[in-house]
Amino acid sequence: MLATLLGDQERLSDSTKDAFLNTGAIHLLVVSGAHVALLAGIIWWIVQGTPLSNGTRLAVMLVTVGVYALIVGLQPSVTRATILTVMTAVAFLTGRAPTMGNILGLAALAVFALNPCELFRSGTQFSFLAVSVLFLLSRWNWRREPRDPLKRMMIAYHSWPQRVLRRTGQALFAMTVASLVVGVAMAPLVAYHFHVVTPASILLTPLAGPLIAVALAAGLGVVTIGWLIPPLGWALGWLCGTSLHLTERLVQGAAEVPGSYFHTAGFPGWWLLAFYGVAGLWAALPRWRPDWHWQTSAALIWLAVGYASIGFGRVAPDTLRVTFLAMGHGTCTVLELPSGQTILYDAGSLGSPYAATKSISAFLWSRGISRLDAVVLSHADIDHYNAMPGLLERFPIGVVYISPMMFDPVATGGDLTAPNYLRDYLDAAGIPLREIWMGDRLRTDDAYVTIEVHHPPREGLMARDNANSLLLSVEYDGRRILLPGDLESPGIEQVIADPPLDCDILLAPHHGSPLSDPPGFAAWCTPEWVVFSGGDRDRTTLSQHSYQKAGAVVRHTAASGAVSFDLRRQTATKAATFRAN
Repeated sequence: MLATLLGDQERLSDSTKDAFLNTGAIHLLVVSGAHVALLAGIIWWIVQGTPLSNGTRLAVMLVTVGVYALIVGLQPSVTRATILTVMTAVAFLTGRAPTMGNILGLAALAVFALNPCELFRSGTQFSFLAVSVLFLLSRWNWRREPRDPLKRMMIAYHSWPQRVLRRTGQALFAMTVASLVVGVAMAPLVAYHFHVVTPASILLTPLAGPLIAVALAAGLGVVTIGWLIPPLGWALGWLCGTSLHLTERLVQGAAEVPGSYFHTAGFPGWWLLAFYGVAGLWAALPRWRPDWHWQTSAALIWLAVGYASIGFGRVAPDTLRVTFLAMGHGTCTVLELPSGQTILYDAGSLGSPYAATKSISAFLWSRGISRLDAVVLSHADIDHYNAMPGLLERFPIGVVYISPMMFDPVATGGDLTAPNYLRDYLDAAGIPLREIWMGDRLRTDDAYVTIEVHHPPREGLMARDNANSLLLSVEYDGRRILLPGDLESPGIEQVIADPPLDCDILLAPHHGSPLSDPPGFAAWCTPEWVVFSGGDRDRTTLSQHSYQKAGAVVRHTAASGAVSFDLRRQTATKAATFRAN
């Protein structure tokens, strides 16, 4: 109730927010311009039954809307809706016909005057785009009253239940059409910002919208007269709570229906600018509109161009890119191969799985990646794979590779709860789960890329899971990347007992822990670059100095953010860091 009526979302669970976002019903959960419009309509309907003059009725409505806007805060959608309501009322009072384009322009000027940066925020863009589409749609005669005077007279003599049913059907039809048109118009922008397409929103808005209107009206009654008449206040409170409960159940149920939403990388920014720029000219210059056949053909062609451009050219044909994401105490390494294949090495964090999933997904979508060809999970510690369930919902995954000791009770200390949950989740999704060990090679589509497993042996070690971490060696054009997971004793002693393996880029074992023998491992692989993946608490001076003494340049994701390297054939390795402000 606090979230829907006053915009306080602090107590909402992540699952509830996700359900509303994924189904395109987030505008029902947050305070938006629709809430202001509903409130204005409710107040106007109430004051119609009073002996007040039209001017006084409008004044009551405007005061109520203004107070509500101040209570919930002058966020862009509320500011826009308040200005639209006030200016429309002023136009009626002065006997002028309201020009919606001018009023919407005034609202935009007010919003950008308060904060010019609102132009680049998703909520502001959604708000103004949706209202613009509704203004254009309002010119359509959705009631379709019969032209025949006899039929109109017959309808006028219908019984009141028939009239109510007819008007209800007309309203639902109009809301469904409006929801469809607005949903289609906003789909590219929603996909760009939130990487989700929401077919469910087309039906959810006309079904859940009336419930929100009832909740808003009942909530208004609670705070105005409920305290004066306690039994009425209790009844209105029950009505408000029930309406919101039904809305939540409706949205949660829709989110569980297959196909109600799906994730996508989203169209590039230049495509959106061209799309909405041309659409704006189409709306503003009706005389210049071509035949509808040309309009449809142009829209389909541009849509095809947009889909074809997703991820186009993200990796040059002769470049291998490796990115170590900033996961806090956790690990996720993204390998983008020259062929366009994408491989993840670990995917998790010691914190929230939801946050880990968001971080990884955001990076992948920013790179135009919509599929993971393989995921390698180094070992059974949850901070290396707790984002997997969330990633499975967002990306198709070809195969998941694991250590032979992933489900061994000795390696996991007898606790197989989390590994078994992951296995069941993968089985339910139909994702192949394959064990790999020392001497195996992963198949790729690139002749110049070799991915080889150097540890653990097939039989594993009689030790905890860290010692049995998968050690991958990724080679490209004579350069090598080593990914050792949380490798530590006794596994690390077995590895460095082999002949030295020089590398260019190293992911520090076990987040740089002293237990991973930094001096010995640095002497064994003599890296040029070392990346520590961890939080501030993982930044140990001893480990960093050990690698620096070996001649390596050290980067830590806690200080540098994500660290990315481009390996190009016959050119030097290029490094870049991405530090969030």
